Formats: sequence, structure tokens, C-alpha cells
Amino acid sequence: MADERRRHRRKAMQDRAVIHRQAEELDTANSTLYCTTVDISPAGLQLKLKQALAAGERIDIVIHVPGHKDSFHLRGEARWSAPAKDKNFFLGIQIDEGAEQSRDLSAWKKLFS
Repeated sequence: MADERRRHRRKAMQDRAVIHRQAEELDTANSTLYCTTVDISPAGLQLKLKQALAAGERIDIVIHVPGHKDSFHLRGEARWSAPAKDKNFFLGIQIDEGAEQSRDLSAWKKLFS
């Protein structure tokens, strides 16, 4: 990619994840989305899912990583969304650095050290 702006190297990984959308106007049928990871880094990840999300949408995400007993519970923001060739969408997530998720965030960052 010619205009690469990422600060961290991405690690390709295909595994399951669940998004919990925070928008109050959503009905419960659209508030939880099941997806798969495409790649991950200390500060973000790319997901593949069945619908697009708007840039700026706040989400909670639960990610299972092979070799780890517990899932990671993180909070983030949708930065971009783009159609995939198979009628799905790719979604770029920037992970929040908030203190309320410090335990999971610290463990998440250790994956890359």
C-alpha cells in the first residue's frame, strides 16, 4: 500500500470475534455482530463481517486468540469500512487506550512484544 500510515506491524490471524455496537438507536437484532479477524496489531485490527459500520462508530469487541485461555474484551472505534468480494465487508478498528480496559489491553499488547 503506497500511503501506509500504520504505526505497528500487522499479524495475519483468522479467528472469531464478536462486536457489540454502542449506538443507542440500534435495535437488539443489530447490536451484536459476529465476525472474523483478518489481521491484528497492538493498536488496531481488521475484521470481516456481513455489514458495514460507519466510520466513528464506537464498539466493544470480544476476540478469541488461539493459545490464550480467556478472550480479550476491548473497546474501539470503526475507522473505515470497505466491501469485500464475497458480499461481506472489511472493517478497520482502532483500539481505545482507556483505563477501564487496562488489564485486557495490557495482555493484548503483550501479544506483539
